[in-house]
Amino acid sequence: MYLALVHLRTLDCRECQESLAPEGSRSIIVDGAGDPVAFLTDEPPEELVLLLTCSLGHELEVNVPLNMAVENVEMTPDDAPLASDARLLE
Repeated sequence: MYLALVHLRTLDCRECQESLAPEGSRSIIVDGAGDPVAFLTDEPPEELVLLLTCSLGHELEVNVPLNMAVENVEMTPDDAPLASDARLLE
């Protein structure tokens, strides 16, 4: 199962204010090499720590479920806007 991070509110880079994710957009959860992460269970992990990176390389750490929600990629609406990928911290 592949997961997408659901942005419940707009996220901007704290250092340069670049928009990272508009409200309602999705970010694919990827590993350090940029490949989508396959979760081996039918239930998403209860907690995840992820990084979003702006075009200048500034990183913003987000926590699931504290700041975000996740959904199975197959459930993502076709018209949902995509934001930058979310890198999983291991």
